[in-house]
Formats: sequence, structure tokens, C-alpha cells
Amino acid sequence: MQNKVAIFDFDGTLFFDTFNLNKYAMNKALEKHNLHALSEGELIQTVGDTLSDIVKRLLKTDEAQVVNDFCKQILLYAVEYINEYASFKPAVIEMIKKLYANRIKVCICSNGAKQYIYAILKRFNLVEYFETIWYAKTGISKSDAVKLIKQKYNVNKCFMIGDREEDILAGKANDCITIGIVGDYDDFSVKGAENFDISDADYLTISHKNVLTIILNEYK
Repeated sequence: MQNKVAIFDFDGTLFFDTFNLNKYAMNKALEKHNLHALSEGELIQTVGDTLSDIVKRLLKTDEAQVVNDFCKQILLYAVEYINEYASFKPAVIEMIKKLYANRIKVCICSNGAKQYIYAILKRFNLVEYFETIWYAKTGISKSDAVKLIKQKYNVNKCFMIGDREEDILAGKANDCITIGIVGDYDDFSVKGAENFDISDADYLTISHKNVLTIILNEYK
């Protein structure tokens, strides 16, 4: 039987508390080092980037040890936030479980750090529902990652679901059916907002119930 695969971006696609988490963790780490807190616009611009790239910009350095130490501090505060404050939308959890029940291999393809993604999934008991959890790996783009996931399951028909232009382009580069999640960032008039242009997706929706319907109908 042909594998059925749905690949999801994580932040802004499955997990919607990213902005508050980043605000808490990054600004707490910055405060510890007597550095200025990030504004709302600056925080939005960090969404979708790897943590190491964000830290390099914040600290204006490429020194590996400095960057790694600061990343570890942010991740510690992120886990603290996840355990105390994070929320996961019930509609998203329901969609994931129904895809799983319909024998669709649900995968994550994210630029997020491994510790961060797993902390959230474990907090909401969701790890078991994902066949592949792809996190940031140096030198591998999202398009490359989607290609590797497709090859792993040897599929022709595959979905890529995301909220950023990078997600849709990665899906299209690998002949995936693309679904754009219209999220909170689409109307932000800040530098970098163009990265959330997902108008070229095959489907656009604000509803995870619709995402479920689209995928199930395409696989009939």
C-alpha cells in the first residue's frame, strides 16, 4: 500500500504560542545579560529562523561558544515557559489524532531546535502521533528536509502544510500538494512580513478542520 504523508511546519502551523514563548525566553535571556528587550516587530522577525541564527544577530557575533551558551539559556527559559504557560489548540490536536487514525504518516519539518520541539510535544502527549520529527540541522534547508522525508517514505503524493513562504516553496520544490495556514502574522507591517506570503499555496485556510478535510479527500 502506498504511504500517505502529511508534512507540517511547526511554529505558526501546529503550535501558535510561539510569539509569547519567544518573548518570555529571549527577553529573559537578554535581561540576564543586561541587553535591551526585543520589540514586537523584532520578535516577529525571529519566527521561522534557527535559534543559532537569531542569537548571532542579537549578539552580533559568530563565536560558536558564545552563541551556543546563549542558545542554551534561551532553551532553558523556553522549557520553563512551556511547562508553566504554553497552550496547544484543541482543534490542532484533534486534527493530528484523526490523521493518525486514518493511517496518514504525520511529520514535522521545522527550523526549531530539537529540545524546544520535543518539550512542547511531550508537554501535550503528542510525540507518538508523529512518524518523523525534523528539527534544525546545520546546512540543510527546509526544501532539502522535505525532499529527505519524501524519500524516506517513497511517496509521490505528499502534503506540505505551513504558514510561511519558505514552507510553500519547499513543498512546491518537491512536488507536494501545499496548504497554507493563514495565521496571525499576515497583516503585520514590519520588515520581514513578506516571508508570510503564502498566496501561491494550492489551498489556503484558517481552519485545521479544513486541513483535515483537504488531506482526507485528496487521499480517497
